[in-house]
Amino acid sequence: MTAWAGLSEPTGPRGIALIAHRIDPEAGGDNTSAGMRSIEGAPVVGVEMDVLVTDGHLVVAHDRASTAGVPEPLEDVLAAGGLPVMLDLKEASAGAGVASCDWAGEDRFLHVGDHGAIQSLCRRVRGVHVGLTWESPDYPGELLDGLGAEVLNLGWWCVRPELVAAAHSDGRAVTVWTVDHPELARQLAGLGVDALVTNRPRHLAGALAVPSAAKEVVS
Repeated sequence: MTAWAGLSEPTGPRGIALIAHRIDPEAGGDNTSAGMRSIEGAPVVGVEMDVLVTDGHLVVAHDRASTAGVPEPLEDVLAAGGLPVMLDLKEASAGAGVASCDWAGEDRFLHVGDHGAIQSLCRRVRGVHVGLTWESPDYPGELLDGLGAEVLNLGWWCVRPELVAAAHSDGRAVTVWTVDHPELARQLAGLGVDALVTNRPRHLAGALAVPSAAKEVVS
């Protein structure tokens, strides 16, 4: 299986890839099929979208509060564009739901999010791209191995050089969420992470091309 979205190869400014958070909120397309259309041509290698189960159907929505606006079905949002997709499974039932779909094993998708959802998916489907979402500076080697995860998906506040080095030593890519501040992005790029999940991909792509200021953002 090839690496998801080519994360094993340097790409974009400073050799770091950008992933659009919630598809394209920068252009007003937050978790929508309109966002999938507007993000086409943007400086990203893929998009991230949130998946819930509502009335037995997979929908694209960040949380239960955001389902009040009648979220779109996952299959409709996916059909609106062809970019690689980081599916953030928000609850355990989403894993089983995704596993029941014919496209669950396609190379286009990287599955992250709720650990129960990822485990449920992996029990049902082989050959899927899996990432472990993690919010600690300790390297979760056993968890990564148990899931067969190829990506360590970190909250920006817990990124450490030794954590990135451990993941790379094990042949895993490191993605970091959610990064909108240019100086934070530059510092994370300097630590060698492979991709940033951002609400502002167009802005961040331009900012990453500018030499870093002296300001420190990550302690």
